[in-house]
Amino acid sequence: MRFRLCLIIAFSISMFCVSVVFSQVGISPELMDTITYAELGEFVPVIFIMKEQIDVDNLYAEVADLARIERREYALRLLQEVAASSQVYLIADLERLEKAGKTNRIRPLWISNMIAAQVNTGEIQPLLHRHSEIHQVILESPRIGSLKSNISSTGSVIDEIDEMGWGVDDIHAPMVWNLGYRGQNVLIAGIDTGVDYNHPDLADHIWVNPFEDLNGNGIVDPSDWNDIDDDHNGYTDDLRGWDFEHQSPDVMDIQGNGTAAAGIILGDGTGGVQTGTAPRAKLMILKNLSGGESAYWEAVQYAVDMGADIVTSSLAYRWHFVPQPNYAAMREVMQAAFLAGLICSNSIGNEGDNLIQDPMPFNIAAPASCPPPWLHPDQTIIGGISSVLAIGAYYDNYELAPYSGVGPSAWNLDDILSLSPGYVWQSYWLPDYNDYPYNAGMEIGLIKPDLTAPTDVVTTQWGGGYMGYYAGTEAAAPHAAGALCLMLSANPYASPEALAEAVMTSAEEMGVPGKNNLWGCGRLNAFTATAAILAPISGTLTGFVTDSATSLAIPETVISIPAQNTFTQTDSSGSYLYPGITEGERDVRFTAAGYDTLWVCDLAFTIGEVETLDVALTASVGIADPHDPLDIPHEFAVGRCYPNPFNAETVIPLELPQRSRVIVDIFDVSGRKVWTISTGVQNAGYPRINYNASRLSSGVYFYRITARGLERGDTYQSVGKMLLLK
Repeated sequence: MRFRLCLIIAFSISMFCVSVVFSQVGISPELMDTITYAELGEFVPVIFIMKEQIDVDNLYAEVADLARIERREYALRLLQEVAASSQVYLIADLERLEKAGKTNRIRPLWISNMIAAQVNTGEIQPLLHRHSEIHQVILESPRIGSLKSNISSTGSVIDEIDEMGWGVDDIHAPMVWNLGYRGQNVLIAGIDTGVDYNHPDLADHIWVNPFEDLNGNGIVDPSDWNDIDDDHNGYTDDLRGWDFEHQSPDVMDIQGNGTAAAGIILGDGTGGVQTGTAPRAKLMILKNLSGGESAYWEAVQYAVDMGADIVTSSLAYRWHFVPQPNYAAMREVMQAAFLAGLICSNSIGNEGDNLIQDPMPFNIAAPASCPPPWLHPDQTIIGGISSVLAIGAYYDNYELAPYSGVGPSAWNLDDILSLSPGYVWQSYWLPDYNDYPYNAGMEIGLIKPDLTAPTDVVTTQWGGGYMGYYAGTEAAAPHAAGALCLMLSANPYASPEALAEAVMTSAEEMGVPGKNNLWGCGRLNAFTATAAILAPISGTLTGFVTDSATSLAIPETVISIPAQNTFTQTDSSGSYLYPGITEGERDVRFTAAGYDTLWVCDLAFTIGEVETLDVALTASVGIADPHDPLDIPHEFAVGRCYPNPFNAETVIPLELPQRSRVIVDIFDVSGRKVWTISTGVQNAGYPRINYNASRLSSGVYFYRITARGLERGDTYQSVGKMLLLK
């Protein structure tokens, strides 16, 4: 790509820059060896590190209190300005050499003020001599080791699978949907093997670059492929994203992992299985199957530049790779992304049962080994923070997957050198990154992972259909990413720090209390995390629902606010939590199968405050009527059931002009009758039919209401549609 130079605004940016001090300046030893023994005219991949660098602490002080969007714009401008001012002459020289056939693939990385390029070995030392603004040139060696684990799948499965992925239900995503948040207005960038963007469950949720979409219809049309960089971002025809390994706009999946991960994030169930946690989010496809670290950094940079809210990735740079990961450079990039307001959900790797090849405290792979955006109180060694949430994996029996990475991570050069004295990136290490020492177990290091999420789940399959049992921490990370989408959908202004705190403090503790190096903060709970992120900006209702005669809890009671068209439910203890209530007076309705509907009217809600309301419901064989008994409708009508979609319990409102015998028939999508409800004789008025579908599996159903009038002998019939999501 070509570097997009930003307009240098006329104010001093030097306050944000420092001249960093490395242990060695110039050409790294590994690169010098390569130059010495390379054939004449050989090209090698190198990274030029510039002297001018952002002062992270100073910039963070400037952006920490800004709203997320303003923070992005401010940090982005400064990062690009520092790079533009320090890279301009080197880029011009590299482009001159490119015309002479001596360089190619020039990729400026303003996110950490580096330039990656393929350079003729004979030109490296002259470039260093001509450009005093270069601090160091390092070799980016190809890696021996796969960035991905092999996917575990039963292949294409049609029968004998749930209509909702167990992981989606286990993290309580449907409870967030009941509040009206499904990931709408959130853009997530996925760094993976590409995505099958034609899959029916994904096709409507793939981001289309609005600046390359020539007719503005939100669809990738043949006419959009014009071989022109229409948005001047350095990437030609990047309509759905970019392939950073091959520098191409072709982002179609080539292995399957990216499609599987995408399904866990936003698969909408069009093909029959609801696999996605945030089915209304949009996905930016950033492809990188086996590229070097600079390809990953460039993908993160693209996500920041093009407005992604979240980055998720299952790529893992492991200790046993040859060469080992450049931890410091990775942290620098993830730190810059954090400054720009981005949060990342990354798998921790699958080496928890391989402590010989990947020993503690480096069993957690990079970038998951980087600090999170918020430090848990148990993290008594306090150091820097970055954008990364590290996600481990658990099975449906709530056992930790044995391969799930084991913490802690260490951020101390001495810890690295004690295991690998010849660590090739030691000359790049900064003193600031010695903030989480492990010291052979004498200190706690950085507690990792940050939390855990489901694995071995059904999800979308490359080429269409579904795969069963997508495994590894690469299945866990997309669950957390989807939860972050739901949270940002609920609170678009939430910072990475607030999102990280909410998702970690709301996790369901496993193992010892607090945060530990196996489970992190515990199992992901998207509902309580969303409730936490909503708490400062909305009203919240909580309490218990019991039987008025027995005082026993009534589980699956539906608590709804019709004015908002949202609802929640009680758990097995009769407890409920209802966040996201707008300020003002609201009517709250409580409905449960076999009980009279209870209305609590004109309940006042205040932003940031929690109201407690315990209620007792009265058992009833009739249908409670909240209307004035003298108010009789003139015509028969059936209202839409609410809530819809629903989980087990929904209510069908009727309008009866005369006393009628009412029967409700339930049909599946094939037209087969699956249930009949005889409600007996209903008085004229506005009865409500409570329907409990706990015996049915998730899916689309139709209800047919038949009412036979007892006064004039009229017969009325109406059909409605409902979606059961368990």
